[in-house]
Amino acid sequence: MSIYRNGKSVSFTIQNALIPVDSGYETADVQVVNNCISAIAQNSTAAKIVIKGKNKLRQPGLINAHTDYS
Repeated sequence: MSIYRNGKSVSFTIQNALIPVDSGYETADVQVVNNCISAIAQNSTAAKIVIKGKNKLRQPGLINAHTDYS
């Protein structure tokens, strides 16, 4: 996920996203800086732009996870 403002990438935080771990899922904040995940932690300091991630699954590289069959 990338967010651009005036042609430049901006930092943002996805708060309370579901992160897959060996035992299931944990809730954590995901910090994104320069289009790269810079930190995954619980209760981190949020960037100016915050995306609510409650009940949302965060998996790097997974884009548009649905498929339509005809």
